[in-house]
Parts: sequence; C-alpha cells; structure tokens
Amino acid sequence: MHLALVGAFPFPFPQGSQVFFADQARALQDAGARVTLACYGTGEGEPPRDLALVRSPLAPRALRSGPSAGKPIADAALAATLLRA
Repeated sequence: MHLALVGAFPFPFPQGSQVFFADQARALQDAGARVTLACYGTGEGEPPRDLALVRSPLAPRALRSGPSAGKPIADAALAATLLRA
C-alpha cells in the first residue's frame, strides 16, 4: 500500500505537527506501508533520509504556525505538486 501524508507546513521543523508527521510516517512504514511525505518546499535542517519526501516549489516566508498572506499561494503550489506526483 502506498500512502501520501500531506502537511501544509515546512518540514523538517521543530514543532509538534511536523514531529508527529515524521513519527506517523515511520510507524506506517514499520507496519509495511510505502509512505511519501508531501510538504512545503522549505524546512530547518536536513530532511530525514529514511522518509520519502516531495516538496512544493513554493513556501511562505513565515515558517511559524498561524495565518500569513503567502500561505494560500503555498497551499496551491502544494496541491499542484500532489497532482503531478
């Protein structure tokens, strides 16, 4: 089974949702699923080597949680990336 986990946020990033995102993907892999993570095209640090990752070409400048003017554009880019994947 191939699953796509989609996070409309930067990844990796040291916040709760992003940590849960990675942990959930690893648990699904351990259960036998093939998992691909899809997220914004930015993050902090190196992406985990044990997780398949698809990034959108755009990301909002504000990386913290909460609304920002650029997030709807980044969300549209993420949706387009998913349609191409």
